[in-house]
Amino acid sequence: MSQVRHWPRVWAAALFFSALCLAQVNTATIYGTVTDPSGSAIPQAAVNAANLQTGGSWNAVTNAHGEYTFTFLPAGLYTITTKGAGFKESRNTGIELSGGQELRLKYAMALGEVTETVTVSAETPLINTANAEQSLNLNLARVKELPTANRDWSSLLNLGAGMTVSNNAVSMNGLPQDGFRFTVDGANASGSGESETLTSLGYIKAVSLEAVREVTVTSGIAPAETGPTMSGNVNVITKSGTNDMHGSLFENNRIEDVAARNQFLTTRPPVTFNQFGGSIGGPVIKNKLFYFGVFEGYRSRAFTAVSGNVPTGEFRALATAANPAMKTFFDTFPLPNSGYAPGAVTGFYQSAASGVENSNHYSVRGDYMATDRDMLSIRYTYDTPFQLTPRVSPQNTRTFDVTTHKGVVSYIHSSAGYSAETRVGYNRFERARLDSIFTLGVSAITGSLGFSNSGELMENLGINYSFDQIVALTRGRHSIKFGGLFQMYESGRNNETVPEFQFANANDLLANKPSQVTISFGVRPYTLRNWITGFFIQDDFRVSRNFMVNLGLRADWFSVPTEDSGRIFNRTGPFGIGPYTSPDSIYSGSKFDYSPRAGFAWTVTPKTVIRAGSGIFTSAHNQFGGPVELIQNAIDEPNRVVFSAVEAGRFGISYPTTNATVLPLVKGAGPISGTVIGQRFPQPSSIQWTMSISRELGKTFSVETAYVGNHAIHANVVRRINQVNPLTGLRPYDGYSEYNYYDGSESSNYNAWQNTVRKRFSNGFQMGGMYSWARSMSYSNAANIGFPNPPQDSTNIRGDYGPSPFDIRHRFNIDYLYELPLLKLTGRTGKGARLLLGGWQLSGIYTAETGPPINLTQSTSYQSTRPDYIGGNAYMPDASATLQFLNKAVFARIPVGLANAPLRFGNIGRNALRAPGFWNLDMAVAKNLDFSERVRLQLRADMFNSLNHTNFSGISTAIEAGNFGRFTSTRGARVMQFNARLSF
Repeated sequence: MSQVRHWPRVWAAALFFSALCLAQVNTATIYGTVTDPSGSAIPQAAVNAANLQTGGSWNAVTNAHGEYTFTFLPAGLYTITTKGAGFKESRNTGIELSGGQELRLKYAMALGEVTETVTVSAETPLINTANAEQSLNLNLARVKELPTANRDWSSLLNLGAGMTVSNNAVSMNGLPQDGFRFTVDGANASGSGESETLTSLGYIKAVSLEAVREVTVTSGIAPAETGPTMSGNVNVITKSGTNDMHGSLFENNRIEDVAARNQFLTTRPPVTFNQFGGSIGGPVIKNKLFYFGVFEGYRSRAFTAVSGNVPTGEFRALATAANPAMKTFFDTFPLPNSGYAPGAVTGFYQSAASGVENSNHYSVRGDYMATDRDMLSIRYTYDTPFQLTPRVSPQNTRTFDVTTHKGVVSYIHSSAGYSAETRVGYNRFERARLDSIFTLGVSAITGSLGFSNSGELMENLGINYSFDQIVALTRGRHSIKFGGLFQMYESGRNNETVPEFQFANANDLLANKPSQVTISFGVRPYTLRNWITGFFIQDDFRVSRNFMVNLGLRADWFSVPTEDSGRIFNRTGPFGIGPYTSPDSIYSGSKFDYSPRAGFAWTVTPKTVIRAGSGIFTSAHNQFGGPVELIQNAIDEPNRVVFSAVEAGRFGISYPTTNATVLPLVKGAGPISGTVIGQRFPQPSSIQWTMSISRELGKTFSVETAYVGNHAIHANVVRRINQVNPLTGLRPYDGYSEYNYYDGSESSNYNAWQNTVRKRFSNGFQMGGMYSWARSMSYSNAANIGFPNPPQDSTNIRGDYGPSPFDIRHRFNIDYLYELPLLKLTGRTGKGARLLLGGWQLSGIYTAETGPPINLTQSTSYQSTRPDYIGGNAYMPDASATLQFLNKAVFARIPVGLANAPLRFGNIGRNALRAPGFWNLDMAVAKNLDFSERVRLQLRADMFNSLNHTNFSGISTAIEAGNFGRFTSTRGARVMQFNARLSF
């Protein structure tokens, strides 16, 4: 039966079983113990948790062991009050709770009359004594006060141990980037309908920085309720209204006059960047109904460095003389502005070009405390970012136009017997991406000659629906949570690419003899669906007052994707050389994947904790990793065909051509060319293990040292099937073109020693630090569950075993916030002194790390071909002065045969070399002007790469390039931004 016809019944079942996966990422849990002065348990003591900002109140009663549990406490500042017969009332204030936090508290009550009260200014414990998970909490102070370029909070995720943020995705402990989950207020917030990303476009990651209360990251041995994810969850908790009206206005500005010159440019190109907005929140009905709203916009007109290899004037003249139709293509390139050898095909071009970025972002939230036991929250976010990106070709700029809608409704019910949270989420994104050359009708030339220019139209639609709920109850020493999940993913595309021609060498181009022609006909709009439903149970068992055991199990059912009109085509047989599958069952899916995990937290002393655990963690295949490539307009109308030299000659295809010209030649008669997904395509998962020792030092410092390891399995490998034989120029399987074949052969491993230190804010100073020594290895250059680069040899994946892209061996960072005690040092107390000397603060982030791996390539008709290493020192000794980082003399091209296919594979390993290391200091200087207790103006200057240190990057790794082995860019010169923020 069609899975599309199946899913309504699965939805109904999920509702019946109270489904959820990501329930408690927004709320906190307290495991408390109440004792008398001798340490004996006090049963039947009344405990109250009161939110100091909203007036919310929760109650519990201790059991025979003197223990109590609060679940689903919204993040915020609390007072815990305890009452018991024969004891003084105990009131502990100032306890800050964050989302996803599990906290163990122990209070000893003093003997006396219940009418007497002992009030203690308490603080949240510095170390985790409740479970074995890894966590990173970016509280409001770190998010708001640390320097963040363009108010983008996601860069702060790099402060966490094992965290790597790149390309708007997050790798945790070396695991695949597509394996993480991104949520806002617990609901899916991915910026793509086909994979997991932090944003669709722009600097605002799902919600404005002005709306962020805190960012929490859960990884390692995460509780069963956190999932399904093979690596971890990044969750943003938004601000809510309180009993006091509060708000803000801000302006963020950047201009070129105070920036340093890019190290590869001779002048400072113009920059105009303005970011502006504000927030307002407060009570509609005190202690009952609250609102909070945010607007943020930005407008950017900035010249940025562009660089690349372009055809020389001499070669253009030869090519257009041989084939005048190529003139339109070559005219899309500028001429080289760097020296090159006589007769060279390419030269290097570097300059600055103008880019445009705009966005208008709105977010509103309401919270309703219906009773002391019931709370309803609703949030809606709308964003419209736009971007124009310049490239080396001035006629081939790329534009992005995006619209997103994100919403969540959450309902929490608490009672003496149980607590529950229900959540409904909605996430919709629409994106149009256009390369300008696409509108010119120009056929592209790519590949072996060292220059490339192509164009594409891509229109995407992605929708995610979720229904979530969790139930929590306490039975004796067992705190039990259970629930399930249901999520539906929908995506669609309208996609077409200009014809792409490759030529093995310059002579073949002049003779118009392509070695390979790729025609992407595109697809009409479609709707691709898949769903996830699953269940979990988690038992946190307090074996004793100092020993907690955590046991959890997830069971997730991941559907096989289907397309509404049945236009999804997969094939069976060895590597896809066989008949088509049913569109209702494109590969074999398993009904449930089970993910057990276990951990413990042993409080050896009140200030020392040992934590350890292990488990299996599973993610869903995303739609970008294979399924979107199976969509065709019809079974006899391919999405894409790769023609070899022989096939191009057979069909009479030469430069230039159009998609419309070629389609009649292959429709119903051309080679079978569609992507194939292997029939056994298990869900990607990881096996993780960890052990750590944490220690509080005094009242404000904590340190932790940990060993963290994992092994990821069933990630994607993309093999290129039916590649041309270099001796005959023919394909092994007649009637088939070259195509992608997806299977789950990729695996990676990660081992690390991770160390963190944290100082709580006190005496005007807070800081955090991290050092990791890690090794991450994989079999592909992406180590991901999306679309990785194929191996050099599709029949020998082991030959590509090497460092993963996340293999940074040594990494160190430190962040700090310091309120300068100038008034205290001078002893001044007057109004003028307070205005001049008070309110100054410094903050910053220092980062240092060893170089990432780099991969050398040689352009052939096989993807991912590498050259030979022939011996000698691969690195030049004076690279900083000459910009030549790699020694050309120790590498050599491998021989090629017919159709530019390699006669053998290169002997240098994948990611065998290393780029140079990196260090950087970002700083901020701020002046706070307090006009009253409620009104503050902050004036701040952020300096990124404050010391203007040159960190070279952009190494040219294609051996055929004229600038092979040279630095082509840096990680940026110093940039300054100025910010004014009025808060009230």
